[in-house]
Amino acid sequence: MLYANKTVGNTSYKLSKKSIKEQIMLQKNKDLLIEIATRDVKSVFAYFKTTRDGLSVKEAQKRIQVYGRNELISKRALLAEVMIKLSGMIPGLSKQNVRDELQCETVTVSRVEASSVTGLNSELKMMKLPVQELVPGDMIFLEEGDIVPADVRIIYANDLLVNESVLTGNDASIEKFESCYHIERKRFIPLKRMKDYNPLELENVCFKGTYIVDGNAKAVVVSTGKNTYSGILHTCCGRMS
Repeated sequence: MLYANKTVGNTSYKLSKKSIKEQIMLQKNKDLLIEIATRDVKSVFAYFKTTRDGLSVKEAQKRIQVYGRNELISKRALLAEVMIKLSGMIPGLSKQNVRDELQCETVTVSRVEASSVTGLNSELKMMKLPVQELVPGDMIFLEEGDIVPADVRIIYANDLLVNESVLTGNDASIEKFESCYHIERKRFIPLKRMKDYNPLELENVCFKGTYIVDGNAKAVVVSTGKNTYSGILHTCCGRMS
C-alpha cells in the first residue's frame, strides 16, 4: 500500500493514499455545502441548473446516470441482495417483496414534464418517488417525521426543527431557516475560516439521515449517496472498522 507523510505539530503520521482521497472528498463536500449555503436562492438554482419547480423528468433521468442512485452500500443492502438470490428457496418471500422493502421510503418531489403531444408545454407534477431516485437539483418537500434523504439546501422553512443526533450525538432539536446568517449579516464567516468552518453549523442545510422533528420545508438537493456528508463518513468508518 502506498503512503504519504503528514506532519501535525512535531508528530509525523503515515496516511494511505486511500485515506488522503477520503479526506479530499470530505473537504470538497464541506466546501460545496458552505458555498451553496452562502449563496442566494437565485444563484443556487443557477448552480444546479434547476428552477423553483424542480428539474424536468428528462433531465432527472440524465442526472441519475451521471451521479448514480442515492444510496450507500450497506450491510442491509448486501443482505437484501443475498435474500433476492435466495427468494425462490424461501416460502412466502419473493424478489418483489425484498425490492419493495428496500424502496419503501419515499419523498415528495416536484418535477416538470413536457407535454406528450407537443413536447413544448410543460406541466408541474408533484410525485412520490423512492429516495434512491433523487439527484442533485431536485426540489423536494419535507415535513414532520421525514428522514432527510440527501444533503439539501433549504429555500423555504416553516417552524422547522431537525434532529441531527445521527451525526452529532446531540439529541436536541436544531431550528433551521431558509437563509444562512452569513447572508443576513447576523453573523460573518471570514474567508480565512471558510476552509475550516463546520458545515454542521450551517442554518439552512439539512443532512442525509437526520430527521424532521417539527415544521416543514422546501429544499433543493445538493448531494446524494456516497457524496453526502454522512456518505463520506460512512466510507471512512467502513474502512476503519
